[in-house]
Amino acid sequence: YRRALAAALSATEIDPRLDNFLLALKTTGLAVADNRLDDPSLILTLNDLRARAGFGSLSFADRWRVEGELLGVLANAPDPDAEVNYGVTFRDGAIALADTMLAELDPADPALRSLPVTRVFNLLNRLHLDNGDCPSIVASSRRAIELAPALAMNWASQRTLLLEWGDCLSRMSGIGDGRSLDAFVADSTQQTQLRQDWADYASALKTAEAN
Repeated sequence: YRRALAAALSATEIDPRLDNFLLALKTTGLAVADNRLDDPSLILTLNDLRARAGFGSLSFADRWRVEGELLGVLANAPDPDAEVNYGVTFRDGAIALADTMLAELDPADPALRSLPVTRVFNLLNRLHLDNGDCPSIVASSRRAIELAPALAMNWASQRTLLLEWGDCLSRMSGIGDGRSLDAFVADSTQQTQLRQDWADYASALKTAEAN
């Protein structure tokens, strides 16, 4: 792994283009999958990536794709609770990276359709699910559905996100805990944030009715 990674990193220095950075991340991913984390040259954080010569000269779309490869490495680590960097777990590092990547997007940019944005949202929801973090799933799903037209997101992907969103709202609302429908509605309407979350969900479903 050390020799393979050294060769891949040398390639990025000789020719800092998209394919070579992706190769370096794929090599890092193989090392992580085999739990070989003793090489200090592994690219395991966004800072590691940005420190590589030539990375900053890539186009926004290419940088975003490389960051997405890093996200996959972190999100698919065999032990998500292992530390990737100074008390930060692989799972937490992946969540932070996904949040950073999504914050960089401009809904008005037509290039969004060519980026693997839906994959990032799906990975982020999976990571939040592992944490049992329904409020974060609601927030990320809402954001994904808002971006769906700009991404030209297919209906199957939208449906998955809407189902995850609705499932978490149901859990947060206590549906199925034995209360009557009237009691459930009365309790939910008294919670300002939950009421707003349901209103946002109803609005998103209304938009999706054509599908």
